[in-house]
Amino acid sequence: MKRVYPLFLIIILFIFFLVINHSHNVKIRQMEEKFKEKIKQKENFIDSLNYKFDKLYNTIDSLPLGLPLDTFVLKDDFGVRKHPIYGKWQMHSGVDLIDTWRDTVYSTGAGVVIYARRNQGYGKTIKIQHAFSFTTKYAHLHKIFVKKDQNIKKGEAIGIMGATGHVTGQHLHYEISYNEEKVDPLPFLESSTRYVLK
Repeated sequence: MKRVYPLFLIIILFIFFLVINHSHNVKIRQMEEKFKEKIKQKENFIDSLNYKFDKLYNTIDSLPLGLPLDTFVLKDDFGVRKHPIYGKWQMHSGVDLIDTWRDTVYSTGAGVVIYARRNQGYGKTIKIQHAFSFTTKYAHLHKIFVKKDQNIKKGEAIGIMGATGHVTGQHLHYEISYNEEKVDPLPFLESSTRYVLK
């Protein structure tokens, strides 16, 4: 009879160990599930932030900000001026930029080409529709790389600077319109650190 007690005690201890071990495993599994749920929540939050950042970057990229040339000098500003050919005072609806001979011209924002051909005094011209009712115009080009209805990325090469149309020399006439009304491009150009005044 005395030998039964140690065996009974061992069985009780073993059962107790199994119960404790099972309880411990259940708690570990519960902690793992909670941890996995928290990780999933964090991943969903990070995915949501990435989506918002991508949307924000796409919005910013679709605005006409920065330079249409690698480097440039501002020759003629926006506003009333004496026309260099006709000698009459009239509104200059954009800015004139000069650079090296036949420099590459880039889109200042993502958008869709709505005009890409010769346009009377403007010579070879490209017009791009951007988000929020902004449009940009690039005139007096030597060569046009894009076609009407083509989707354009910010910074994409769209043409080569030239001297077509009514000009006294090579330059890029650059315009920005908002809701079909011409606006001064200077603040948009000044968002670049490579801005120079002549």
